[in-house]
Amino acid sequence: MTGLADAAIGPDWYKDFFHGVTLDFWRQAVPPVETEKEVQFLVDCLKVKPGSRLLDVPCGNGRHALALSKLGFNVTGIDISSEFIDEALEASTQAGAKVDFICEDMRNLPIDVAFDGAFCFGNSFGYFEQVGCEEFLEACSRSLRAGSRFLIDTGLVAEVLIPNFREVETFDAGDIKMSIQNRYHAESSCLETHFRFEHKGKIEERHALHFVFTTGEINRMLARNGFRLVSMYSSPDGEEFKLGAKRLLLLSEKA
Repeated sequence: MTGLADAAIGPDWYKDFFHGVTLDFWRQAVPPVETEKEVQFLVDCLKVKPGSRLLDVPCGNGRHALALSKLGFNVTGIDISSEFIDEALEASTQAGAKVDFICEDMRNLPIDVAFDGAFCFGNSFGYFEQVGCEEFLEACSRSLRAGSRFLIDTGLVAEVLIPNFREVETFDAGDIKMSIQNRYHAESSCLETHFRFEHKGKIEERHALHFVFTTGEINRMLARNGFRLVSMYSSPDGEEFKLGAKRLLLLSEKA
């Protein structure tokens, strides 16, 4: 890949991104009511019942996995952030929840378990170039039973990102301020982002790369890995996905 302004940003940026104040921001950014809404949406879309085995990848600090466990689902959560996995394990122990949390790359999924449904939330689809994304989808396909469903959540698909593109944005989560600078590399369809977090006088900076695909490209990748499109939504309220929406929730089914 060429054209990146900062050669220091490597393809494995995500291995060192998720720690410190960065995670503090994500913890405060999503209110519990939003998690509840997303969990109900997941249960409805995946068409699963308590007792079903679900795969949450990447799972972050387990906000979805823990909520699903309380509803009676058997959940496995996988994330590359050891800090988030440790937090999820502690929360699981305190809640008496039975959730398997594993610190691992999202492309390395358990192949000895047949899951009844899976989901990928939080803009994580696109961390890799196409080959890596297809490796992830292939791993998901191997891990799912035939007829089970898979939901991808992203705000960085082309039909969302490009109509809403801003070079500079700022967000507040509790007492943490995040400012970002975006640069879109058209020659590689890659979004380069510089993050600056400010919290109680402390500043941390991060850099990230995100490969941008169209919905059609994602659907074709899914099809090559044994999935068929079911529906596309723009929110957990079930709104139909349209060009310029702020979010894509893409539901597919394993053949």
